[in-house]
Amino acid sequence: MKTKNILRAFLVMLFVLGTMAVNAQTKVYVYKSDGTTDGYNISDIDSISFTPPPVVDYSKLKINEVSGVGGDNEKFYELINTGTDDISLAGCQLFYNANANVGGDFPPTGNQGLTWKGNSDQVIKAGELFSLIGRDNPAGTHPGSFTTGLTAARILIITLQDPDGNVIDQCVRAQDTGDYAITDQSFSRIPDGTGDFYFTIPTPDAMNGTSADGLIKVPTTPAE
Repeated sequence: MKTKNILRAFLVMLFVLGTMAVNAQTKVYVYKSDGTTDGYNISDIDSISFTPPPVVDYSKLKINEVSGVGGDNEKFYELINTGTDDISLAGCQLFYNANANVGGDFPPTGNQGLTWKGNSDQVIKAGELFSLIGRDNPAGTHPGSFTTGLTAARILIITLQDPDGNVIDQCVRAQDTGDYAITDQSFSRIPDGTGDFYFTIPTPDAMNGTSADGLIKVPTTPAE
């Protein structure tokens, strides 16, 4: 009976969707076995299928480069999709946690703050980069951007989470400019998406390559 009812509902919905004269605000109702009902506007329905949506493998999403160099309009976060399927960034989040001043203890004593949350318009294609360039940038190539001040000089932990709040990846700098007089370089993963972070010249929306020869690794643990 349940299968029959589902099939009937499916056929009815196909008929309604195929009717050219249907009002865009007409609703379709789904009656569930627990006695509750869900209603959907016809205009909001793109297609119907008995096949469940694909499971998104967020483990393929990585932080690829982070830069606090320059003015707020130049700073950026860069993500990379190391997988073979496009990934919607809707609900993904970046958190910025850093000491208030140069120096300080590790881990940072500042509050972990949400600096970016992805929306349904933001998709990172398989094997490609996605950059958030400019703090509080409401428009342009990278709408939405991020909200918390990003600096090149701080001890920091940047955390990437999936829509369910699971930690996917982190970028960690455990020593400040008192140990490395470096304030004009970004933290770049080499090789892209898989390697460690190194201090490099900022390269937003560009791959970092495979060679770390001559570069200084970003320290992930404090020096003893």
